Order: sequence, then structure tokens, then C-alpha cells
Amino acid sequence: MTSERAVESWIVGTQQGVVDYLSKPKVATTATGLICNHYGQMVNSEHPIAGVVQNNEIYYLGDEIQSGIDLQWEAHKRKCRKKDHDSCYDSDGEQEVLIGQWKRQGKKGWIPDITGEYAAIVGEIYTIVYWSRHTARHALCSPCYAGCGDIDTAGEFLTYTLPDDVMLEQTPELTPFQELKNAALGVLSYLEEQASAAEMMEHELDAHDESMCVLCSLKKAVRRAVEGK
Repeated sequence: MTSERAVESWIVGTQQGVVDYLSKPKVATTATGLICNHYGQMVNSEHPIAGVVQNNEIYYLGDEIQSGIDLQWEAHKRKCRKKDHDSCYDSDGEQEVLIGQWKRQGKKGWIPDITGEYAAIVGEIYTIVYWSRHTARHALCSPCYAGCGDIDTAGEFLTYTLPDDVMLEQTPELTPFQELKNAALGVLSYLEEQASAAEMMEHELDAHDESMCVLCSLKKAVRRAVEGK
């Protein structure tokens, strides 16, 4: 089984490779922005910073992990000479998975592939977005994540975020029949409200019987359409 020291050095080496890579300026900017020292890390509100979000806020995280890169597994394969790892590999319940688009940087580990849509590392509780084509304004994190933005909190600092099709539950597109059915249900609900109002105002309606008859006929017609009869 891979030693804790070997796994730890691989993970730290990978994260340091990310930090070194991202610390190099990619885009020249003339915007001044809000500059501050965030627990030892200098940040500028106009320069995108890594974003941090709780794993339970990411709706499709499980799908992303399935196609991600497990750093502990990669570390084990590099150290273990066995072909079958069922008896020797143990993740110890910890999690360190790269999701999105990454590329190898020699022995230093992995770096974000900035030609992709995003690159993030999933931990036990939080996910850190190191690179993304998607940004938003967020507040800065607690000291545990110095120099990072809190994706759960709106603020002033430009922060890398995950794409909506990863973060949010996607509503499937409706077929024309489903749209028509929903519209019919809306009409039915309206007619039922009108019928209830007519019953409450019976003493004020001169043609109550005729009105109720028309409403009931419409309700029956719409209900038959909704039920496909």
C-alpha cells in the first residue's frame, strides 16, 4: 500500500504545480481594482481568483468525479509494481479528485488545461475551482482558503466558478405536447378558480345557472384534453 508520505507529497506537489502555474500573469490589464492582503495572499478584485464551494452545492458533482482523476489512485499506481491493486490499494476514505480539464506537467503533477472549460480539485468537503471560463463576483473566503473567493457568497472579487450545467439541476426541454398539456392545466386551474368564485358569489349573479353551466363544460373539455380522452 502506498505510504501516507508518498500520497501527501504527490498531492502537495500537484497543488504547488497549480499555484506556480496560475501565479504567472496570463492577461495584461489596466484595471486598478480593489487590492488587499487576504491572510498573506495579495488579491485584486479585477484579477480572477480561485473559487471555493461546498461539495453539496454542486448538483452533478458525482458525474464529474466519475470521469475525473483520482490523485491518490494515481499516486498508488506510480509506486506499486503489482498489476492487480484490489488487495493493496486503500484510499483511507479521503478524496482528492481532479475534475474538468487538466494536463500533465512532467513529474510535478497536473496543471489546468486553459483550453478547456474549467479545472477544479474536489476534496472531502470543498471543491476549489482553479481555472474556469466562467467567473462571477464573490466575497473572499475564511483564512482556511487564503486568496480564494467564496462561491456561496456574493461580493466584489472576480472569482472562477463552475459552469451552470455542473452546479445546477438542469430542467429538460419540454416537447410540444408537454407544453400544450401544461398550458391546458393552467387553463383548468383558472376555470376552477372562477367556478369557486362564482359559487361564493351566487347571490350576486343573475345568470348563475347559465354561467356555471358554461364553466363546467369548459372544465370538462380541458380535462378531457389533458387526459388525452
